[in-house]
Amino acid sequence: MSIFPPIESCCNNPVRKLVLFFILFTTPFLFSAGPIPTYDIGIITGTLIDGDGGAPQTNRLILINDSKIKTIVDGGEQAKFKCKSLIDAHDKFVIPGLIEMHGYVTMTYRETVE
Repeated sequence: MSIFPPIESCCNNPVRKLVLFFILFTTPFLFSAGPIPTYDIGIITGTLIDGDGGAPQTNRLILINDSKIKTIVDGGEQAKFKCKSLIDAHDKFVIPGLIEMHGYVTMTYRETVE
């Protein structure tokens, strides 16, 4: 004698069918993590200097959408995000917002004619 009821008696009850349906078809959605966020550009930094006076940060991932920094996360979380373009700057210093001010805007160049 089995402790489990026969299959025929289990599936004839409409409430049991509804519970079985719920368990089989909705449980996978409860445990899914959702879609992976996608960004236009990701920059893996060696050293990040934020320019606000904070200490330099190492191993960071800068995530950019529409030419704007959206978030900065730990570099180890790279698998949680999808980037259309990924820039590897792990051996460089990254200073967002720094403007190169040593330029000669008014200087003109002439071609040399021989």
